[in-house]
Amino acid sequence: MTLNKKSVPFLMIFIFSLFIFCLPIFGGLKLVNNLFHGSLILFIGTIIIYRDSICGEIIKNKNYQSYKNGMAFIAIFLLYFSLSGMWNEEPLDISSEISHSLYIIAFIIIFKIATERLNRVKIYSILAASITILCILTLYFADKNHIFSSRLNRSFAWAPSNVIDLGGYFAIGILLIFMIIRDTGKKWLYLPALILFFGLLLTQSRNPLFSLFLASLPLLLSFKKINRHHIKTIISILVVISIVVIFMYYNSSLFIRIGQSYNSSFVRFGIWQNAFELFLQKPILGWGFGKDLDFINSLKQHITTTHSVYFAVLLKGGIVGMITFLLMIGYSLKIALSAFRKGYALECSLFIFSLLFYATQGMFVIANPDTSWMLFWLPVAILYSTINSRLN
Repeated sequence: MTLNKKSVPFLMIFIFSLFIFCLPIFGGLKLVNNLFHGSLILFIGTIIIYRDSICGEIIKNKNYQSYKNGMAFIAIFLLYFSLSGMWNEEPLDISSEISHSLYIIAFIIIFKIATERLNRVKIYSILAASITILCILTLYFADKNHIFSSRLNRSFAWAPSNVIDLGGYFAIGILLIFMIIRDTGKKWLYLPALILFFGLLLTQSRNPLFSLFLASLPLLLSFKKINRHHIKTIISILVVISIVVIFMYYNSSLFIRIGQSYNSSFVRFGIWQNAFELFLQKPILGWGFGKDLDFINSLKQHITTTHSVYFAVLLKGGIVGMITFLLMIGYSLKIALSAFRKGYALECSLFIFSLLFYATQGMFVIANPDTSWMLFWLPVAILYSTINSRLN
């Protein structure tokens, strides 16, 4: 947004920067929510005072048409699932879901403003630094005697409770660092990327590891544009990691976890089958936002989540909900293609990572600032921040 810098209060950007710094480390705490509420209040005040210079340009400027369309699809998705609480088995007070949806929309818009007023690299750096600190704290508090078998469970108190989500954080941090390296050329940043990749391996989480690998494949299309020195550095890092993995005998535990993917896939299929059978009972509008699974699987485990956002969409929102979801994702992919052509290949990979990650993880993405904001809405916000922007 080509706005006068004086038109956006510095305090709003400052509070929002504190919020995105604290979100990975202390996500879910009241402090984090308060920081976002503070930036939201300042954002509303900014809109009221400077409505012509901020909202006016977005509304009137034809260059932002794709941004407006994308935000409209996001709003439709959020509104539909917020309203779906009304036809829940036990109708819900939808005010909470509506407020969460408004928070998410505001988060994406404020992120766009922050990347242009404070600078995209600085925002990426704040997030990458926070995730790296989270990784270091997690490794510091982990039980060193069982660090290769505990999967980093019960280490840093405020880390994501699910170690798969923790691995997702580290994968996002790696991609953010590569974005910073691309924009600044600072090669020493490969070190924190190495730390995060090491942390990702220690989580022994297959989902974020495979999702990161698959999401990085589109980068091969821009292989000719990559500096040879960067390629040599990446290869050197992979060699070092391989040596550490082999000599620490980590590879055996990782391969065991990978081998278990075959068996665990049948567990997932059982969960998805149950979710799909429930969807067929109410296929048009779904069961409503508050619907969870409730059954005992073949392993005698009590299952409450779909372990896939896509099946959650079907379960909660039915065919209509899936249409709103596909419209949002489809248009975002169109934005991703445009961003890729402008040189934002890493931002596109981050968004693809999110889509792959949530294929076998999570229940839903409408909530207060928490893991879903980091693993789903942050990649969306980063992707949308590339609209009408150019690499230097």
